[in-house]
Amino acid sequence: MWCRQRQLSITIALLVAACGDNLETGPDAPANADAPGDTMVIPPMITVTFTNRPSTPTAYKFLVAFQDGTGPWTLAPAPTGDTYSIPITALNYGIAWTCLSPGLREVTAFYFSKAERSSLTIPVPDRCTDRAPMAVSLSGTVSNRPVGGAMAAAFGPRASDVDTTSGLYSIATPPGTRDLAVGHAVVGGGNAVMDSATVQRGVVVNAGSTVDVDFATAMATRTAVVTVVTSGTPRVNVRTQLQTPGGTSLRLVDANAAPYLTSGLAASQAVSGDVYNLQILVAQGGQTAITQNWLSEVAPTTYVAPTPFGTATTTVMSSTPYPIITTTWAPYANTLGYSWSGTQALTAGQCGGTACTVMWTSNVSPAAAGSAPENHMPTLGGLTGWDADLQFRSGVSILGYVNAMTSTAGSMDFPLAPPATAGTNRVFVAADWIATP
Repeated sequence: MWCRQRQLSITIALLVAACGDNLETGPDAPANADAPGDTMVIPPMITVTFTNRPSTPTAYKFLVAFQDGTGPWTLAPAPTGDTYSIPITALNYGIAWTCLSPGLREVTAFYFSKAERSSLTIPVPDRCTDRAPMAVSLSGTVSNRPVGGAMAAAFGPRASDVDTTSGLYSIATPPGTRDLAVGHAVVGGGNAVMDSATVQRGVVVNAGSTVDVDFATAMATRTAVVTVVTSGTPRVNVRTQLQTPGGTSLRLVDANAAPYLTSGLAASQAVSGDVYNLQILVAQGGQTAITQNWLSEVAPTTYVAPTPFGTATTTVMSSTPYPIITTTWAPYANTLGYSWSGTQALTAGQCGGTACTVMWTSNVSPAAAGSAPENHMPTLGGLTGWDADLQFRSGVSILGYVNAMTSTAGSMDFPLAPPATAGTNRVFVAADWIATP
């Protein structure tokens, strides 16, 4: 029940949750590039490395393409191992990759200037590769459970409800050493707040493992008030996520109605490196604002509304070789980059037997966006290996958003690569759009 309460609207599911497919990048501009009189050397190649690139790309309709400046989209040269060396003569470039997996058909693009990034590392999600670590089972029984409420267990990034009758939990996880966290939540009024938790540090799971948890070792969490003052009737969601140094993420608070709280482990349970992501979402009238404060200690917090994103104007530019959509928007001050997404839900009949989703996303850097930001869907239809199932369908609505991100962590925080370190403040502002090709 606790885990199933995490459903949000399409904007937030894509804007925040979907950011779990992270892009890691490294600094590559010369350290003295901005020094007076210096001439920046622009490398003739960029390198793109796909972590866990599928060994059988055709099984996933996995292809990689690039755009040199505003030129045509072209298949990337064959990689060396998992790394593509791509010739770029212009100042800006685009990279796109595709994946067709059960229920989800996706195209993901990145746009940068070579001065910002001349190398990218892109993790391939498990659904798009045959090289993902084999998941193993971690299960057990939670004894001495409180009466009522809901419980959840988390190991690494994976979580599971704890059966309130039997106390059983089961998590499919890649093998490794991580922390096992179990918490009990008080549920009611649209809110779920964990009032007690226990953490076993450094649990080793190399194969199917059974780890029982005695909840008598749990301690009461520490809470603090979150103040959200708004006008109108917005949708508000306040969440606190524990991120342990052992790589485990546990939702401590998921609140949709006042009074809002944040929550953290008892002082005697916490260790150095525990970080809390206090996220506040306010959505109204097609505009969404999200603030994230990454904290080493929970504390009373007041929501400060960021400057709204503004209007996103979306136009269906062409119907061939498939519906091509362009979205324009005004520049957002101090942004680290923009994320664009369009999602189309198709029926079982349209998907060949099982309902599916077509999702296109783009990440656009400030230099690539320039003074007149826009996202024009890549034209990939003529490329060898392209699969028409990746295309949007005519006559079906496409729901989307454009989001601008700011972060105190600086430019390397875009695209989003959670978790952040304590002291990081991130802001996301977004505008929804809808189009029917």
